[in-house]
Order: sequence, then structure tokens, then C-alpha cells
Amino acid sequence: MQAWGTIGTYEAREEANPIPQNPSPPNDACNEGGLLATVIHNGPDAGVYFPFYDGNGNVMGYVRGADGLLVAQYEYGPFGELLRATGPLPQSFNPLFSTKYHDWETGLLYYGYRYYNPTTGRWPNRDPLRELGFEVLRGKPQIEDKRQRQTRRKATAPNETSNLYVF
Repeated sequence: MQAWGTIGTYEAREEANPIPQNPSPPNDACNEGGLLATVIHNGPDAGVYFPFYDGNGNVMGYVRGADGLLVAQYEYGPFGELLRATGPLPQSFNPLFSTKYHDWETGLLYYGYRYYNPTTGRWPNRDPLRELGFEVLRGKPQIEDKRQRQTRRKATAPNETSNLYVF
């Protein structure tokens, strides 16, 4: 189950106490050290695991809460590519570089609205901020009339003196 933007999810059961489930990393809580702990509920590796970070907020590894054993350690390249994952459970955890969700099958990092490919240092898709309908997805519908669209097109049209690197 992927539950983005949540702090936790719970599985309902017949007893009075629900079982907390291990959510995918919450988008808001996983910004530079916001992840406090992750839980593996089933199997021989069940338990609470705590991440530790470098100065940039990247997850450098995980320790088991029960005995303090280092179970995963990670090293990254300058653009976020995973150079080394060591320890007995390195692929059991998803929040990695920049505390963003790491997909172990594709190697992509999920930044909320789009994915980042750390191997190439690029985003596979365009920034959705200027896409039609993106404001609706974010819950902020915006209606433009013909004059507003023409003004926006003129303001965003490149000219001879435009610099793509000026923000």
C-alpha cells in the first residue's frame, strides 16, 4: 500500500487495537531527516529500524531498534546515484537519497509529482507545474480566459536575450 502524504496507516482488525502498517514514505515527512523510524511487520526481520543521516539529509543507513545492529549502509554519488548498499538488509528500506522514496526495480527516486533518475542526473518527464490540469490535481482549479492565456504565452515565450539558467 502506498500512502503518500500520511504519517501512518493502520490495518483494521476485530480486536480493539489496530495493527500499524508500514506506509510508503510520507512525502511531507521525508524532507531532510523527517523520517523517524520504519517498521517491518512480518518475517524474521520484523522490528523497528531507525535511519541515520549525513549533513544533507540523505539516509546513510539503518539500525535495528532492538539491539542497535547496523543492518544497512548506503553511499551515494554527487547526483544521488546509489554507489554502494551494504549490510544484511540493504533492500528492505525505500527512503534513501534526500530521504525520497527509492524504487529498487527502476532505480528512480520519487519526489512527489515526478521521478528523478540519479544515474543520468535528469528528470524523465517535464515539470508538471505548467501542464494543463496540474492545478486541478493539486486541488486548486484555475480558469483562464483567452486574454490571460495570450498574456501568459507572451511572458513565457523565449527571446534572443533569454537565459535558460536564470531563475
